[in-house]
Parts: sequence; C-alpha cells; structure tokens
Amino acid sequence: MIQSKKDVRPPRAVAVGLTLRRLRLERKVSLRELADRVDKDAPTVCRWETGERVITPQQATHVLAVLGVDRGGFRRVMRLCTDLDHPCWIATTDEEQHIQRDAYLALTAVATHITELAPRCVPPLLRTREVAAGIAWAGEVPADQAVAHVAALRERQRPVLGKSDVDITVFLGTAALVPPTKDAGGFAAQLDHLLRLAAHPRIDLRLTPTERGESLGQAVTVTRTPHTTFAVTHVRRSILWLHRGEELDSIAQDIQDARAAALSHEESVAGIAEALERLRRGAACGLTRAG
Repeated sequence: MIQSKKDVRPPRAVAVGLTLRRLRLERKVSLRELADRVDKDAPTVCRWETGERVITPQQATHVLAVLGVDRGGFRRVMRLCTDLDHPCWIATTDEEQHIQRDAYLALTAVATHITELAPRCVPPLLRTREVAAGIAWAGEVPADQAVAHVAALRERQRPVLGKSDVDITVFLGTAALVPPTKDAGGFAAQLDHLLRLAAHPRIDLRLTPTERGESLGQAVTVTRTPHTTFAVTHVRRSILWLHRGEELDSIAQDIQDARAAALSHEESVAGIAEALERLRRGAACGLTRAG
C-alpha cells in the first residue's frame, strides 16, 4: 500500500501551499505578519502552506497581492489553483510544463520517500548529466526543450540526492544497463554513478530481470510527502500526474511485482559491476580494432 486514501491530498493543492511558503520566505514576511495582513489566524495560513487545508483561488489571490508577486508568478500560482482535485494532471504546453515542473520541485523538496520503477531506462533522478542530455536529445523531449529539460532535472536531483531524510527505492530493469545512445564512455560513467548510489544507506537499488522491450509495469515515479502521494509518468513527450487512490493502488501492485522479482542488494551491485566491466571491455576492443 503506497498510502491510505484518506491521507492523499491533491498534489497541486500541496504544491500551491509550498509555493506560497517559498514566496513568503523570499520576501522575509513572517507567518504571523502574513496572517494579520490577510485577516486570518496563523494556524490557518500554516495549514494552507502545508496543504493540510486547500486554499481557494480568492484566498490565493489575496496572499499573492499582499506578497507583491509579479504577473508571471501570479499567473503560475493561479494556474495551479485551477481544478485542484482533477484525477490527473497532464501538461502538454510549454507553459503548463513549466508550472508542473515548479510544482514538482516544490513537492520533491519535502519528499519523505521516492520509489522509481524503471524497467528499460535509468530513471531521471539517477541520471548523470551526460546521459540525461543524450536521452533528451534522442527524443525524450522536443529538441528546443532539451537544454531546459536537463537543467530542470539537475535542479531536482540536487535537493533529493543531497537530503539525509528521504528514502529512495529503485527497481531498475536489467535492460536499463544497456547504453541508450552510442556514447558508451558516457554510459560507463553512468553505471559507475549507479554503483556509488547503491552504496548510499538510504538508497535501495535493486535490479529486476527484464529484457529490452519487456517490463514489469510502466516506468513511473511515486513520491510521498507528509501530506500527499502522487505518481508521475511520461506520455508522448508529456508528463502525467496521478493521485487518486485507484491509480496509486494499481501502481502499488506493479511495484509489488517488481519487488518480488528483484535481485538482492548484493546481486544487484554485482550485476551493475558486471555490466560496467563488459562495457569497458567492449570499448577497449573497439579501440584496439580501430588502432
């Protein structure tokens, strides 16, 4: 069970609150001062910021006006306030993807647990810059968005991988140990990076035996925060968010299946090390033939 249904709050509502909190702190306005200026008590404003209480668009407008947020920031927050409890959130336009990315950053910054189900490709959270760029330019996102996509990914990686209070579980298909592009040298660095991450005490990285083209469920990232749980997956160059209980239960079953099929930690580390050695041997043979 990922999280009980009664505990799941709309991730956009939580993201609105976290965004308002960031804007307040950037302007060095105390919680009590903001509460006084919007004619609310401090506990109510605190619950808005944590997502425990869903803020209305009218209340958000008042807060943004008091904080003096510019037009662009105002528009992004108000877009987040639209249809907060919709069963899914798919971003297809550049503006919507920008808004969704900001919300994702806000939520992952307060994550307590992240689960990655990655049958065929190293998940974005664990990619090196070189591999992330290669996959982006290979068609993961439109060419004109590749640079911004990699920059946003690195921005998300830093607070998550640098936190000491977030647990990360990764079920990585063995098919993901094959270079997705022709840059074997860059992928060797990626496998070395995975070995370092596997040694982290709060990262549980397990291999699941798969062949390229097969999968134990769809690639998905499940993020749990103190106030919500949501799943994110990519659909035809768009990003789809899910948070309703029935969707999360289905994803939880995929994760359970992956866990049942996964190798032990020791076997997983050995499998990644073997893939790295094969890649290095292949690169060395190629250099010898070229010479």
